[in-house]
Amino acid sequence: MPAYGPRCTKYLYRYCWLAPRWLKTRTEFLRELEDIFGSRLLVEDIPKSYWSDETKIEAPPSAVVRPKDASEVEELVKLAVEFQVPVVARGSGTGLSGGAVPVPGCVVVDFTAMNRVLEVRPEDHQVLVEPGVIYDELNAQLAEHGLFLPPNPASGDQCTIGGMVAENASGPRSYKYGPTRDWVIGLEVITPALGRIWVGSRTRKHVSTYGLTSLFVGSEGTLGLFTKVLFKLAPAPPARLGVILPFSDIRDAGRAVYALFKAGLDISALELVDRLTMEAVNKFYKVGFPEEDAVVMLEVECWSKDEDRRFSEMELKLAELEATISALGISCGEPSVFFNADEMWSKRALAAEALEKVHGCMLMGDVIVPPSRLPELVERIRDLAERYGLSIAIFGHAGDGHLHPTILVAKEDLFRPDVREAEREIVKLAVQLGGALSGEHGIGMTRIGLLELEVSQQVVRLCQELKAVLDPYGIMNPGKKVPIKGARPTP
Repeated sequence: MPAYGPRCTKYLYRYCWLAPRWLKTRTEFLRELEDIFGSRLLVEDIPKSYWSDETKIEAPPSAVVRPKDASEVEELVKLAVEFQVPVVARGSGTGLSGGAVPVPGCVVVDFTAMNRVLEVRPEDHQVLVEPGVIYDELNAQLAEHGLFLPPNPASGDQCTIGGMVAENASGPRSYKYGPTRDWVIGLEVITPALGRIWVGSRTRKHVSTYGLTSLFVGSEGTLGLFTKVLFKLAPAPPARLGVILPFSDIRDAGRAVYALFKAGLDISALELVDRLTMEAVNKFYKVGFPEEDAVVMLEVECWSKDEDRRFSEMELKLAELEATISALGISCGEPSVFFNADEMWSKRALAAEALEKVHGCMLMGDVIVPPSRLPELVERIRDLAERYGLSIAIFGHAGDGHLHPTILVAKEDLFRPDVREAEREIVKLAVQLGGALSGEHGIGMTRIGLLELEVSQQVVRLCQELKAVLDPYGIMNPGKKVPIKGARPTP
């Protein structure tokens, strides 16, 4: 399991100054919550599913509420301010950094009941939704209008829109289309300091205020709770072609990724998957990944509506890809072509799940570097694995320079000094190459101790001051995204 262990939970319990007052007022607070939520308030026998996310860090919440509309969320935040109770937002719990893990004395806000698509405006390529809508279900509705929301996380069949916005999620198609932030143009947010506010605009661009919409996207529930999200949309291509290029050496695969990026070909997704990952997927799901050191997986969009013309378009794009790889002078095996790219992506989506099943425990990284440094990142991670004597799987959105180096260990070895040192070394390496410690999974609680490797103390203080403006009481998901003032978590 992708466990991160007790150090994160211990940090939160040690520094949560809200707990004493919460204990004094618990009965009164719960009584007022019951007046608002009735049977949609859980206090006793809270299901274990609310205790954790995909990190498998567990902590019990004091209460769970399931709001049905923005007014109830607003009432909840007012009560939380009055009683100084921490608030933790939750969608489907697919996060990988502990962002939805409860903190001491908190109320968890389960947004899955707020799952309406409020308005589709095909004439403006826009959609307004509540935060509990499931990503894949939204795109199924948008397909009726020939539109789609491009960022496609691997958990798209489970993850909620609110969680995607909170993490600034991305996926394979972010290579062409960018992360969630690039598609959010408006938000309704409930904040402790200001109550219900709207930021953004229905227009394609505006400069009437600071970039407040972008500030909230990726804030991991630490600034406020989203109750409505306005997206711009993209036209959906009639067909998508998937291609798997096998390589006998992962270093050649890394060079091929950068060559395809540099060539400027019209590619919508560009991924890399290594041997360890493919072996795990093949073992459990028998999907037939090639027995090579690595593969490059890519997707190209075909816009011809006529089937014959579309086939010619696909042939032309395949020829461009082959010419680009041939010019490198490196060995590439016979490509596998999927005339429906979804068949290919179904293999890729199994990567993390398969690794967890094979090894039982894993420490998944989320580093990103400039695309030109991707080949060096791949090579040096392999060298680092050999130096530490560890198995480190490598897969991810390589066209962006974004990888998930995943240290595979037995659960009892997760906190071995060499394992934790290797984790830090990977982050240091990414930062040295001009990159960052997290490209999409967020900081949450699991990467707080690594933040200092990338972010200066001045910038951390700035983030803390920004949070204090919108959350002066420190009740919104405390201990996540930015350190609590005065607290220094164990690296």
